[in-house]
Amino acid sequence: MIKKAVGMFIFTGSATFGVEAAGFKVDRIFELTEDMREANALHFVKNRPDIPVMIPSEWENKDILLSLKNREQYDLLYSNTPCSSLSQINRNACADGKNNIHFYRVFETVRILQPKTFLIENAPTLITVGYPILKEMINQLSDLYNFTIIRDMAKNHGVPMMRQRTIVIGWHKNVFEKKIPIVEMKYTKPIYINNVIEDLINVPLNSENNHEIITNDEWSEFEQYCSYVKANQSILVALVENFDKLKTSFNPAIFRIVDSLKKKIDSSQRYWDKSPFRPKLNSLAPSMTSVTRIIHPTLDRTLTVREYARLMGYPDTFKFYNECKTPIIQCIAQGVPKSFMKYAASEVKNALEGNSNYLTLPEKTCLIFQHHTKKQAQLFTKEEIFDKIDMLDIHPNLNSDLHVITK
Repeated sequence: MIKKAVGMFIFTGSATFGVEAAGFKVDRIFELTEDMREANALHFVKNRPDIPVMIPSEWENKDILLSLKNREQYDLLYSNTPCSSLSQINRNACADGKNNIHFYRVFETVRILQPKTFLIENAPTLITVGYPILKEMINQLSDLYNFTIIRDMAKNHGVPMMRQRTIVIGWHKNVFEKKIPIVEMKYTKPIYINNVIEDLINVPLNSENNHEIITNDEWSEFEQYCSYVKANQSILVALVENFDKLKTSFNPAIFRIVDSLKKKIDSSQRYWDKSPFRPKLNSLAPSMTSVTRIIHPTLDRTLTVREYARLMGYPDTFKFYNECKTPIIQCIAQGVPKSFMKYAASEVKNALEGNSNYLTLPEKTCLIFQHHTKKQAQLFTKEEIFDKIDMLDIHPNLNSDLHVITK
């Protein structure tokens, strides 16, 4: 029997391609804002007219959601909830960030629709800085759901970039009773940048399929210096390294930025470098963000729209449109890589079909935590999660392994 899914806040749609690849039929999408069909979701709307994209005035109503619940009985609700307020590139990341309100919209929708499962993908800091959000999820939904929280990396599942993320899965108690599925860490052989973009090296730019450079952003003027950037180096560091040779060619704005970084490096000060970066060809790409550009591993230019899209798993048949109100690189970067979402959604589908291994939950236990570096699953009660707040290391720049709910 076909499993039916509904998406929330999927923007340009890479998460949806992963859910479909796992074998779900996506029924519709609930989007974030009233203008989303002209902004971030425009590309998905134009490419996939078969899947309705609904704006809040069309879906965010209890009666509408109750009607859908009674009619559709969804197997999965999946969400690519905005992570900008928790992102590691955000120096002001915090649980109270304005974009975190959308988590609570997801929780409320889950409570009304009551899908058999739900899946939220978000930043790794959701289990550190965002721990209060998880506590509220458990507070609101633990009468209906048990939970799995996973810390994992997209690179483990056929994606040519690291992209460490948190995956939250809710299992409806009426479906799974006192058992909770074990999500298997089915790691695949790594693939690298060359595996997905090498065949485009000799394809002329602007020829077809969005094989075009993204222009008119803050780094475009710097890209004339791509030839000076070594592998595993950013363009700003390369310009500092070649400062004496190139300084007379810098315009005043470039000179100020490079000179400022040079002074910091010379005095061993810390600095924040968001400039375009050149990875090696046979390596993983940096995790895509809306503010980070990638220089081609072997050519003296940044990646094209199509090359960025391939890193995230978009098919070459998926077209991106310049009339979109949101910058294309932002639309691509804020998604979930297709293969990563396929992995997570496949594990959910296996559980729905009774093909998973299960743990029988001890009394009051509601949550299982799994980490990509640890094979043993850990179980937690609601009381443990709420009472042991002192276990947290709430720090926006925390990059180490989980410090939140492990014993």
